[in-house]
Order: sequence, then structure tokens, then C-alpha cells
Amino acid sequence: MKEILTYSEWAKLLTSIKNREDDKQNLSVIQNSKFDATGSALQRFITRFSRMLEDRINDAKERFKKNCSRATSSDSALIQALLSLRKEFCYLYEVSSAIDMPEEYKTQFQQKIIEIANETQDALESTQNADIFGRLAALVRNHKVNTIGVENE
Repeated sequence: MKEILTYSEWAKLLTSIKNREDDKQNLSVIQNSKFDATGSALQRFITRFSRMLEDRINDAKERFKKNCSRATSSDSALIQALLSLRKEFCYLYEVSSAIDMPEEYKTQFQQKIIEIANETQDALESTQNADIFGRLAALVRNHKVNTIGVENE
């Protein structure tokens, strides 16, 4: 895997992650690369990384809504949408764990991803309370979107 070193290479990589281009390859590059910066370069990188996470999460939620609107009569389609959203949260958590940045920022990003996943799960569970037969509520409870790593199980 190609190692990246410069800020511009990192910026391109974050754009690639934001655009969902070859997630496996991008994660592999992150795991094999170092980001040695301090001061304003580090702050720009943290801001860009934060925006990338925000964009990916918002995009995942939009895709989930779209998939759910198509899944009105199919349990398997709803399960697939839930698992896809969980996979996105897990991937972003993995990226934030693998990236070479100061531990304080890494921890903040990981906690934020877990917080958003928990809020999403809570919102899904609360909207399913009106489900008379409990079928949809059971699907949401059994296919949680907030099971990210060992920290949250």
C-alpha cells in the first residue's frame, strides 16, 4: 500500500473517503501512513477530518431514509438498511482509530461517532413504539446500528 506523508496527499485521501471511493483501500493507506504536523496544519487537518466524518454520517442517514422508504413492506430490506447504517458507523470508527493523530482528537472523534450511533438507535427505537404488532420495533432492536466495536456492546 502506498504511504502518504504530505498534507495535500492527506487532503486528497479525506476527499476520497468522503466520496466513498474504495473504502478498503483508503483504510489500508491510513493504517500505513503517518501524519506529522503541528500547529495550524494539524488544526486544518482536524477540521477537514471532522467535515469528512460529518458528510459521511449525513450521507449514510440520507441513504438509510431512502432505503427505508422503499422497505415499507419488506423486513429484509429494512434489515439491510439497518445493517448498512451500522457498517458505516463501524467504518468511520475504524478510520478514526487508525488515523495517525494526537490521542485526544482521536478519542473525541470516536466518542462522537458512538454518540451519534446511540442517538440514531434511540431515535429509531422511539419511532417504532407506535408499531402495534411490534414487528418493526423488534427488527430495530435486533439489528442495532450502534454496535460499534467492543466499547459499545
